[in-house]
Amino acid sequence: MGGDARSELKICLQLMMGPFVRFCLKHGISVQDFIETARLSFVKGAADEMLHSGKKVNISRLSVTTGLQRKAIERIYREGETKENISRLDKVIGQWRYDRRFTTKSRRPKILSCEGDNSEFHRLVRSVARELHPASVLFEMERIGAVERTENGVRLKSVAFEPRANVLEGMKLLSRDMEDMLSAVLDNIESHDQESLPNFHAASVFDNLSDEDLPKVRSWLNRACSNFHTRVERFLASKDLDVTPNKNKPGGKRVVFTSFTRTR
Repeated sequence: MGGDARSELKICLQLMMGPFVRFCLKHGISVQDFIETARLSFVKGAADEMLHSGKKVNISRLSVTTGLQRKAIERIYREGETKENISRLDKVIGQWRYDRRFTTKSRRPKILSCEGDNSEFHRLVRSVARELHPASVLFEMERIGAVERTENGVRLKSVAFEPRANVLEGMKLLSRDMEDMLSAVLDNIESHDQESLPNFHAASVFDNLSDEDLPKVRSWLNRACSNFHTRVERFLASKDLDVTPNKNKPGGKRVVFTSFTRTR
């Protein structure tokens, strides 16, 4: 890689780091803490990339890939925490909302029986991933308030994973969304299609609203975004081979649609 290209990448990295640095300064995280966390992220990221490409993960490869010394790699790699996969809960909720086996005739999530291996909830979880333990999934969904027990079984309360009043869970969700957004922007930058970009990326910003109008604005945006997300999810569910099986079509492709609002 040439010097100009490397300098350009460093500028890109500086632009991306701005929000993280402001987050650190706001919450009293020192530069030393930031560097240590960056080391851990480099090691975990390199290990994930190796596993994804089918390569064996070892200390030597991690050292070459990250530029860190072997001693640092050994300490970080062996002591590092495993990142929880939030997307599994999202997928269980999505399957519950759109799979006809688990919805009513009016397309609403059914109240599912949850006692025993042959219960409806257990079948729901196994339809997402055989290795998931249904009792553990139910416990976690109850813990975050996504479901509630009734006389007839368990009822879905949330249409998506909502980490209210839980900083760590919220940051994990942010991490997943940021990775998807970064990949989408890079796909657009690297696209050679002259007619259309592979991903939609836009923002609407207005910076001179009255404070007394913000509650009305928040309410309108939340309602509009929720309605549109429902339309998107129904369309994608009609194409998703887990929800709408079709043996004649190959699967494995991933589509992400996300949105956010901020008013202040």
